[in-house]
Amino acid sequence: MRLAELLRSFHVDPDRGFLPNPDPLTELPAQYSEWDSLGSAAPELLRKGDFRNAVEELPELNGSALLDGPEIDRAMLLLSMFANSYVLSGDEPASAIPSSLAVPLCLVAERCGRPPIASHASIVLNNWRRIDPERPIILENLATVQNFLGSEDEDWFFLTTVTIESAGAAAVKALIHGLNAILDNAGDVIKAIENNSIGLVD
Repeated sequence: MRLAELLRSFHVDPDRGFLPNPDPLTELPAQYSEWDSLGSAAPELLRKGDFRNAVEELPELNGSALLDGPEIDRAMLLLSMFANSYVLSGDEPASAIPSSLAVPLCLVAERCGRPPIASHASIVLNNWRRIDPERPIILENLATVQNFLGSEDEDWFFLTTVTIESAGAAAVKALIHGLNAILDNAGDVIKAIENNSIGLVD
């Protein structure tokens, strides 16, 4: 297996590093529109103190029809943020979340290979969109996909990290090229070491 393929098996893209390729989705298929609608309304519901009521009214949707990749990643973003918000949005933390949220969250989290919590992989790496799809992934061309309260500080918290990840992706690509070069020339390197022609042995 070539290194680029190996990296993809760990969800690391040869060109974008830890950022997803293609860009994150901004909406799910129509059968999951209730999740998208709750995501859009979440900041206002949280400010008004009505978020828990909205979650309790959610129908229990079966997440098994979601495709791997952008669809499952968006579902994980939404459901994990809903769960976090549900637990912490009241006067006291909730000790449990409704099955209409808990069941699909656990299913989606298992498919993602991550715990059912709001993690960096969801709320940062899969929580951005390009304002102009033709321009690069740079801070001035980014907006968040989903927020808790929707403040500018929250946007900057997420998007600054996305920008750093984007800039750092070049190092991953350079590493791939370097390691591939070593693998391609492994025989010559081993012979050079054995012959002491590269000065590794006194």
